[in-house]
Amino acid sequence: MSGKVYAQPLYVEQAAVRCGTPRGSVHNANIVYVATLENIVYAIDVDAAGGPAECWHTPQLGTPEPAAGLLGFDPHNEGGIRVASSARR
Repeated sequence: MSGKVYAQPLYVEQAAVRCGTPRGSVHNANIVYVATLENIVYAIDVDAAGGPAECWHTPQLGTPEPAAGLLGFDPHNEGGIRVASSARR
């Protein structure tokens, strides 16, 4: 994966996905969706033969926000970030 993961991954049971190289047919799989600080989203089949395997990832979704510009983000805190507040909009 490109970039650190600070968001909560999303787990979807029996999601209809197309995985494999070359892309196989659509099948149901247990998928974890992960977003990184590099603005890339990954779909990972957690039950793939041989261990978890990437199904797909997006191209970079825009320019990443500099760490200093994220409300409540401390790049030195590996424990996570605070919830953003709408009070600073």
